[in-house]
This record gives sequence, C-alpha cells and structure tokens, in this order.
Amino acid sequence: MPRGGGKGDGELAAGLDKKPADLTGLAARNGGTFPTTRVMAQIWGYTGGRDGDRVMPKFSALLDGALVPYDGGDGIMTPTPVRLVELAEYLKVLQK
Repeated sequence: MPRGGGKGDGELAAGLDKKPADLTGLAARNGGTFPTTRVMAQIWGYTGGRDGDRVMPKFSALLDGALVPYDGGDGIMTPTPVRLVELAEYLKVLQK
C-alpha cells in the first residue's frame, strides 16, 4: 500500500474526482491543537448526518478488533480500536 505524507498529493490522488485534503495542517487549522476526537470520528465514518459530502470512505469495518484505553483529548480513557488509535497518532506526527 502506498504511504504518503498526508498532503493529499499522493500517487492515487490524480485519479480521484475531488482532491484529498492536506492532513498535515489539521492542528494549524484548529488553533494549534490536533482535533483528535473530530479526526477519529471522521475516520470511523461518523459525519453528523452529512454523508452526501463525504469523500473519505468509511473505515469502521477495518477497525474491528482489539480495544485499548485511549484519551482522545477529553480526559476520559475510552475503549478504542487499536487501529484507530494508530491512525490518529500517525496523523499527529504529520502535523506542520
């Protein structure tokens, strides 16, 4: 699987109808704080009822498996799929 830098310009981007977002600026666009809970909800597939404007596929089926306690930024340790935690932590590393 190709691994990019999260800028939305990877090798598969050219074949998409809508250009993927630059995920390296999520913290910058959120006052310098990585929006962990919002990002995890988007990856999980929760859109607040706005599925019509989604480009990112739902990953919830791929996230089945082991749960780990994780604080997504609200101070509450919540059982969370380990793969979702790994994705969120990877995105944090990509921030400019």
